[in-house]
Amino acid sequence: MSYDVFISFKNLDIHTGRPTRDSEIARELYDTLRAKGLEVFFSNEEVQRKARPDYGDLINEALISSSVLILVGTSIENVNARWVKEEWDSFRAMLNNGKEGYMLTVLEGIMPNELAQHSHVKFATIQSYDSSNIASAADMAYNTVKRITGYSPKPKQTKVNEPATTTALKVGDYIQFGRYPQGANGEIEPLDWKVLAIEDGKALLITEMAIDCKMYNEKLGDITWYNCSLRSWVNNQFFDTAFSRAEQQKIAIARNVNNLTSKNSKRYDSETLDRVFCLSIEEVKKYFPSDDERIARPTIYTKKQGASFDFGSGNCNWWLRLPRYSYITDIGTLNGLFGHGALAFYNPNDVAVRPALWLNLSS
Repeated sequence: MSYDVFISFKNLDIHTGRPTRDSEIARELYDTLRAKGLEVFFSNEEVQRKARPDYGDLINEALISSSVLILVGTSIENVNARWVKEEWDSFRAMLNNGKEGYMLTVLEGIMPNELAQHSHVKFATIQSYDSSNIASAADMAYNTVKRITGYSPKPKQTKVNEPATTTALKVGDYIQFGRYPQGANGEIEPLDWKVLAIEDGKALLITEMAIDCKMYNEKLGDITWYNCSLRSWVNNQFFDTAFSRAEQQKIAIARNVNNLTSKNSKRYDSETLDRVFCLSIEEVKKYFPSDDERIARPTIYTKKQGASFDFGSGNCNWWLRLPRYSYITDIGTLNGLFGHGALAFYNPNDVAVRPALWLNLSS
């Protein structure tokens, strides 16, 4: 596979074994570049996807095909780590030997002239961006690839299947419906939805990505789906923000069965009427039977709203509507269903949301 951009960064802290701040910045940069339609070599993704033992050959092939190398660094030590140094040193050597390409840096806590003092590369003369300005670095990379290769990358929509009419939808299709903030600066973009089921002229949809970060309820205490703030948010603020009046009319009112799973539950609100909702644990088991299918990633906007995610895989937790098993998680290889006590007494503020709805196909 050929790549447009190679991201070079220090992945794990040698002292703690945990992901570095560099890897977090690199992940956000990767998501931004991919959204622009660029093919990006990001080791956390590519090595796992290809499962190749010849890591050195894989790196070399990616460097040869890439038009741009972006070095991410938060310290001199990380930039000069063995693999990182070999990557940018090899790419610089290719440029010196006539390769048409470009290097740039995304830094945090260090300056380009500091890098120049600790290496033989004139980093002070290389275009550099602060980590708070990833969008500009991505724009530079995009324009450079366009100039070198002569083609204009298109935003990725390979997973989105848009039939000519909604009546042609089938389970597993992806469609675009509504718009919502998704970029680092709250850029509003079309929402991608996956079709989970088709019944009685309606399609059950869930957002492909986790699109925001909200608490199950804004106050701790005795609470269920019926009167939690998350239900109010998806049926009001999100509903009004994401959909035009015409789109709102296509959304069916769902009669949701809420089987409380805790013996300590004091409320027995077994049914609710919702236009938008979160899935129940039973629905997740039905529509996402395998662990891999339960994986979800947050949008850049969702991360900015405070959603926690695994730096390595990029996956995040997302809410279910029942209080006993409040959310589903995928961190690393877990992918499991987890509950945190009856009635949401444990109410984290870093869990993401994947809204679901029933769309009328005849509208």
